[in-house]
Amino acid sequence: MSPTAILAVAIAGFLAGAINAVVGSGSLLTFPVLLAIGFPPVTANVSNALGLAFGNVSAVIGYRRELRSQLRRLAWLALPTLAGAGLGAALLLILPQRVFATVVPALIVLAVILVIIQPRLSRFVASHEASVHANVKRRIADASVEDTVLTHVYDIVQGGQWPDEFAGRAIQNRFTQQWHGHEERLTEHMETERQLVAAAQ
Repeated sequence: MSPTAILAVAIAGFLAGAINAVVGSGSLLTFPVLLAIGFPPVTANVSNALGLAFGNVSAVIGYRRELRSQLRRLAWLALPTLAGAGLGAALLLILPQRVFATVVPALIVLAVILVIIQPRLSRFVASHEASVHANVKRRIADASVEDTVLTHVYDIVQGGQWPDEFAGRAIQNRFTQQWHGHEERLTEHMETERQLVAAAQ
């Protein structure tokens, strides 16, 4: 590759790694760059997947506290993910490159559309049955991922009996920052924290 191509791939990889760690969809940047510099579609796809794997690992490390309460859900999601990855890998090996070259543009367009409408989808699926004030539900639906956290702390302090795999999305604040990831300690301060939460509502 030329020095310009190497620089383009390096910049795209750096930006995609950061994007994936925050919101995902970094491949929408790196994959077209690899195609633009002359990589065949299948080679570009494999190179892209391997290159961004390191960013995914760093994202897991960065979000380890949030993931701690989602281990059971992650285990269930891993099953269809592995099945889909295996099917995709098999198709890459079996089908000719011209098929992949035809399908990829449509998949990229679909991915871009999903990224654009994702905030609206989040608002659409926001639960109308949550036992909180309407203003709280509106704030959660309008908030960005960075402003919220999946947590059990409100269920604990309010006496909820939700299964571990069903955490609730809450606006990050003093309460969540203090007790998320320290749920066992929270049970030792239930009365004080329950009064504070009730007063805030």
